[in-house]
Amino acid sequence: MKTKYYRIFIFLTAIILIFTACHNEGFDETNIPEEFVQGFTIDNSKPFASVLTKTYNLHDLRSFFGQISPNESLMYGTHDVKSLLNINHVNERFPIECLRKAEPMSCYVVYKVNEGGYFYVFWSLCVEPLPEKRSEYSIKNADNASVYFTAYLSPSSLRKASDFDSITENLSTAEDVSQIDSALEISFLMSSGIRSYSLLENGSVMEIGYRNSDKIESRKDLIVTSKNLLSKNIASTASHLASIHPKDLP
Repeated sequence: MKTKYYRIFIFLTAIILIFTACHNEGFDETNIPEEFVQGFTIDNSKPFASVLTKTYNLHDLRSFFGQISPNESLMYGTHDVKSLLNINHVNERFPIECLRKAEPMSCYVVYKVNEGGYFYVFWSLCVEPLPEKRSEYSIKNADNASVYFTAYLSPSSLRKASDFDSITENLSTAEDVSQIDSALEISFLMSSGIRSYSLLENGSVMEIGYRNSDKIESRKDLIVTSKNLLSKNIASTASHLASIHPKDLP
């Protein structure tokens, strides 16, 4: 049991390390391409039109990556760290053409979708084998990356703040929120509690807080406790969706 929770801790710690690394580097339109892991190169300088040569059906992408991302399924106990998709496995099925780094916290791959819009894959750094001590885990030792969170965004999928008016504190659940925004990102951080983030059509972000409990096995167990409308800049310190660079949005 301790090993299971330690692996989950390492997985979540890797996300924080990526956030910190990307924040320290910053976003530079004229940046020099740099290696991420496994020989894959981050390049922020090229527009989608010049790098995305393939398009994919949304059904195929969701079937491969799953309907619920590891950032949630690991916490629900429906996913095991050992079964995470690493960057090479992803590249074999869906060749990586565009790998971005965005200020202040995210590294993500983008795929063009036949139905319109884009499919985003965010990453967690990996170290194999896992170090015996937490203090030995360092971003400098990362030799791979695994899928952390995915989201499909299109012009028609982005919501308005008023679309969330039906969400009621102490009654609605994250499942109800997902019926409004299927791309919602749920974050389980001890420092800020359980939050979900939905990117809105005007560029702002809907942040929804949830009650923590000893039994969380699905979105239905997450009871809404608060709703806040945040600027994209403020939300980007905690949300991957909010950190997507404006030029990379549909």
